[in-house]
Amino acid sequence: MSWTEPKYSKKAVGRSGDALINSSSEEEYAQALIIVNNWRAAHACPLNSLQSSLRYRAQKISQDVLISQRLKRVPSIKGKLQRSQGMQLDRMQDIGGCRATFPAVEDVYALKDMMKIKPPRSLLSKEYDYIQTPKPSGYRGIHLVYKFQGKKHSVHNGLLIEV
Repeated sequence: MSWTEPKYSKKAVGRSGDALINSSSEEEYAQALIIVNNWRAAHACPLNSLQSSLRYRAQKISQDVLISQRLKRVPSIKGKLQRSQGMQLDRMQDIGGCRATFPAVEDVYALKDMMKIKPPRSLLSKEYDYIQTPKPSGYRGIHLVYKFQGKKHSVHNGLLIEV
C-alpha cells in the first residue's frame, strides 16, 4: 500500500492551521486546506501501525474489546484550533487516533500497562488518565500519545498519534 507522505515543513503546517481559522482571502484558505489535507492524510500510516499494535495487545486481554480508529476531520481540526488558545496544527496530538473500548476498567489499566511495559516501536510522549481525573463532561479514559518511529516508513517519524 502507498501512504501519503508529509510534503510540507512543520512551520508551513503551523501557518496553514492559522490560515484555516484566520484567512484573509479564499485563495489563502484554499492553499491552507491543501496543506492541512496533506498533513492529515500523512497520519494514516502511523495510525495504522499503532492501531495494529493496539489491537494485538488488547485482544490478549479480552475478546470483548472494540477497536476503532479515525483521522480527525477538517471541520474538527478547525474547531479545535478555534477553541484552544495557542494550539498549533503541527503540534496537535490527535490528528490520528485509535481506541480500545473494554467492558471493564481493569482491562483499560491492563492494556495501559502492557503498552508501557512492551511498547510499540513508537515513543510514548504523553499520558493522560481521565479515569482518575475525569473531564468536566464526565468523560473517562486513558490517553497515550505516541511519537511514531518506523524503519520502513521513516518519513512519518515524529508524527503524533493518540491511543
